[in-house]
Amino acid sequence: MIYTVILLYPDYVTDNYGQDTWMGDGRGDTPEEALADARAQLCDPDGDSLIKAPEDLFCIAMIEGEHQDVRP
Repeated sequence: MIYTVILLYPDYVTDNYGQDTWMGDGRGDTPEEALADARAQLCDPDGDSLIKAPEDLFCIAMIEGEHQDVRP
């Protein structure tokens, strides 16, 4: 199943904490699996990512289905 996930970047990787977010698709059989998938997309297993731990990406929202941000 596909979920649209909105994650908040941790304060240690942004200059505008609280406003710097990521929106994308997470895939999994459960919302928990989809959240883990979305977080994994932002964490590089080779250590090139600035994100120290997947759990540092706070989940703001998760919506069933694939959605596009149409904000102007």
